[in-house]
Amino acid sequence: MKIETTDNNCILARLSSEELDSFELTCDELSFSNEKAREVLHKILDEAQAEAGDRFGEMKKLKIEVLPDCSGGCLIMFLPCPAEEAEFSVYETEKIDNLLDAVSVLRKESLFYEDSGLYEKDGIYRLTLTDAGEKTKWILNEYLNPLFSDGLLVFRTQESFRCIYHKDALKILCGAFS
Repeated sequence: MKIETTDNNCILARLSSEELDSFELTCDELSFSNEKAREVLHKILDEAQAEAGDRFGEMKKLKIEVLPDCSGGCLIMFLPCPAEEAEFSVYETEKIDNLLDAVSVLRKESLFYEDSGLYEKDGIYRLTLTDAGEKTKWILNEYLNPLFSDGLLVFRTQESFRCIYHKDALKILCGAFS
């Protein structure tokens, strides 16, 4: 494993295809939704921090991005996130009725002022939110499928899905029921 640091306190860990094979994982499987991958990522982070020093200081959150390389290995980026960074939520559904049911409940609870966007691609709808409250997330979890959420997923959704409402989607949808 080759470890590099950047000026912005980012740690880059490059793994060869042989190193990935030794972990019995592929680049696509290196995510926190996979328990085995989570253990491996923690080991890599521990090794990276031992080699690069404590580059993260008092940071409470850490963003991890895994990118495949052309040799069959991958690049893992450990990015410190300041405490004041926004929290992103992304929800998905194939059934517009599920989305409308969630909006109906949010409207009854007067929970529709979050910064939100609505996107569609091939019959799949994605709702993105920034700094949503716990009650809003709880309601959305009842009707929609939560996805692993970060700013990068929001950006990828905005880039590859058709925009229905870029801003204030919940406010607009809740207003449609008045």
